[in-house]
Amino acid sequence: MPEAAEFGCCVSSAQMAEVLLATMACIALINSASVWMRATRSTGLDVLMPDESARDTEGDGATEVVADCLESNTKLSRVLAPRVAGVEIAGALKNVLAIAAGIVEGMRLGNNCMAALVAQGCSEIRWLATKMGAKPTTLAGLSGSGDIMLTCFVNLSRNRNVGMRLGSGEKLDKIMNSMNQVAEGVSTAGAVIALAQKYHVKMPVLTAVARIIDNELTPKRAVMELMNLPQVEEV
Repeated sequence: MPEAAEFGCCVSSAQMAEVLLATMACIALINSASVWMRATRSTGLDVLMPDESARDTEGDGATEVVADCLESNTKLSRVLAPRVAGVEIAGALKNVLAIAAGIVEGMRLGNNCMAALVAQGCSEIRWLATKMGAKPTTLAGLSGSGDIMLTCFVNLSRNRNVGMRLGSGEKLDKIMNSMNQVAEGVSTAGAVIALAQKYHVKMPVLTAVARIIDNELTPKRAVMELMNLPQVEEV
């Protein structure tokens, strides 16, 4: 889901689709690896839509209705994804990872450190998402890797910019008070620790961001802790 519209895991560990389906018969979700403020001016944009069978409980074809609308726009190319879970989880947690990437940039730790951190963060998102019912193929596609790369590396990313300012020494309160847009990763970080504990998943990068947001850890100390983690086999 584009940055401007994400709210699935910001306040609680409940998934957005679960909350909506408590009061609605059917829903359709869309996602794209895009900076939302640029999407309407884009010359081309891939939009991902989870398979309607995952969430359309009444068979009313909510996904197809939205799909027809999208297909009327020649700038949009529709891609189908099999499961909602991976789209929602990656779409929320990529914002937390983008804050971590911004911190690395703000601290001027270099490209090697950035690559290691984002790769580890991607693994953590995959570990949690698969425990929550997502398919690895969803996480490797547009709504996973595509959205993560955009949010972590593009200057227009609000979450990355929050991280950059944290990494350069600014206080979170000052950063948030100076923004006229929402950086969803700041709120979403609060759900990371709870989800990691609930599903018994080790997520050192993403939980470090949550601890920084909660003033339990400084960016410098977080980097030192991550560098001293024991080596594990890559899976």
